[in-house]
Amino acid sequence: IARRSWFDGTDYDLVNEKILRYKELLMNYASEEKIPVIDFYETFRRELEAVPSDLLFSDGLHPTPSGHILMSQTV
Repeated sequence: IARRSWFDGTDYDLVNEKILRYKELLMNYASEEKIPVIDFYETFRRELEAVPSDLLFSDGLHPTPSGHILMSQTV
């Protein structure tokens, strides 16, 4: 989900791989421990198919006010 706007030296494919891997680890742990989790990654991924990323993220990682609204609607 990280977009290419931080700086030229960032490997965005690696950043996104790490974000996805972290999400998978978190979801697996939560499942094993029976901890409820809201999967905002999937919420944002689906929404980004319809809207530009700068509407939801200020920097590809931190939500904008619209991103926070999407999160609150998901809860």
